[in-house]
Order: sequence, then structure tokens, then C-alpha cells
Amino acid sequence: SSTKTHSYYGPDLAGVFSGKSYKHIVMPRGINRAAVYAFTSCANLQSVEFPDELKYVAADAFHGCKTLPTINLEQVDSIGKNAFYGCIVFNDEKMDKVKRIDYKAFYNCSNLNGINGVVSLPLCDSIAQYAFYGCTNIEKIEFSENLRFLDQYAFQECTSLASVKLPNSLKALLVGTFQDCTKLTGVSYSENLLKVHRGAFYDTPWYNNLPVEGGVKYMGHIAMYVVDPGSATAIREGTTSIADGFNGSNFSNNPSLPASLRRIGDSAFYGNKFTTLVMPEGLEQIGERAF
Repeated sequence: SSTKTHSYYGPDLAGVFSGKSYKHIVMPRGINRAAVYAFTSCANLQSVEFPDELKYVAADAFHGCKTLPTINLEQVDSIGKNAFYGCIVFNDEKMDKVKRIDYKAFYNCSNLNGINGVVSLPLCDSIAQYAFYGCTNIEKIEFSENLRFLDQYAFQECTSLASVKLPNSLKALLVGTFQDCTKLTGVSYSENLLKVHRGAFYDTPWYNNLPVEGGVKYMGHIAMYVVDPGSATAIREGTTSIADGFNGSNFSNNPSLPASLRRIGDSAFYGNKFTTLVMPEGLEQIGERAF
């Protein structure tokens, strides 16, 4: 039979349908979570019905379900690692109550685009590494104003993503977060954002078009990268942060640091041969291996 109704045998049902050929599964009442590996590699799966509202999707729950078009996630508050990894036709319109999205949760979900290309995450405060990697249909992300953690490569190769508005609550951007988003032309952020890796926006039109002054590329209040070592002698006044991975050792002379500077990033001047470097009085943070 292509439809399977399963009785409740225990508290978890981990891996219960893994690798099966069912197309339609109806879960019994009393189940409000998709357990670990519950539907992994169900290559023909087209629907799963939860009579009770689904509240939690565990790690690898739907990993590799390549024909699954959607699951109702309206009441879900947490999505585990690899939960929908490789679900290439999957889309869900509402994730309004999701607070945490774990490692590779929607990795290569190339059809995921929310509502008309907009994925809204109004309560989500943590998005892990590679969470939306390769989601090539997403055009816009609406982040929670309580977003605290956005991990590296979270939106890498989201090639339809055109604009990003980062909330005031976000204070760090790690390497590759929006790398290879080849249509990204608009990014807005607040001055609360101090810890930024120079590779957060690699290979995006927005990053490529950032202004260069005195041989240094700037993202507003953040010095991102030494573009021309020959002409780079100082960080401009008004800069509050020097990016992680800033290749400051390429300065041809001892650089002048502005009084406005609050943070020097990880490995910012690593490998330098300076003889003199004057630290501004307002400096609050010095990253790992900064010098």
C-alpha cells in the first residue's frame, strides 16, 4: 500500500519509516514531533499528516525526502540538524514560531521560497552553519528583531537572494554567511554590528561594490580589507571595527588607527612587521591572533 497508518509503539519512533517506499503517511494522535531519522530517505514520500500539531522536527527527520513538497511547520519551534537536507521540492510558507534552526536544516532545499520568495522568521534567534545553504529560490529573508546568532555559511549560494536587512540585535557576522549570493545588491545593518569577517559577503555584487578609500575597502563603520597595500597608510576616522581576517599586515608602513576604533578583529594584522602601532584609548576588544 502507498499509504501507511502507524500505531504508537513508544515515546520516540526514531527511524521508524527510514528508507521505506511509502508515499503517504498518517501519524496517530499523540505524536507532535518528527523523531530522529523518522522519515530519512523515504524517496517516494509525498505527504505526512500529523493530526496533532507538529511542534518539533528532530535531526535528519526528513533527510533525503526528495519528493516531499511540504509539511505544516506553523507551530514548530525548533528544527534539528539535517532535518530537511536535500528535500529539493520542499517548501513551507510559514515558520512563524520557529526559534532555532540547526546545522544544514534546509541544506540544498532548492525550491524553498516561503511566500512569493520571502522567508519570514519572526521569532528565530539562532540560525546555524549551512542552515539554508543552496536554497536558490529564496529572494528575501525577514529576520527576527531578536536574532542573536547567525553562523558561518548559513545562506551561502542562495543565488536569488537580493536584499538583506540585519536586525539591531545581531552583533556578529562570520565567514561565508552570505558568500556566493550572486544577486545580493542590498544590505542594511546597524552600528551594533562590530564583529564581521571580511569573507561574510564574498562574491556578491554588494561586497564587490563597497567603497575603497585610501586603499581600504569599507562596509560603513567597518574596515573590511586592504585592497591596495601601496596606498594604505591609515584606517579612516569614524571606523569602529576592523574585520576578522582583515589583511592589515599588507600595510606598507605603520598604520594609523582612528580614535573612534572599538574593536580589532581576529587575525586582523597577523604576520605584520610594524615597528610602531598606537592603540586608541577607546579600544574595547582585540581579537584572537590580532597581531
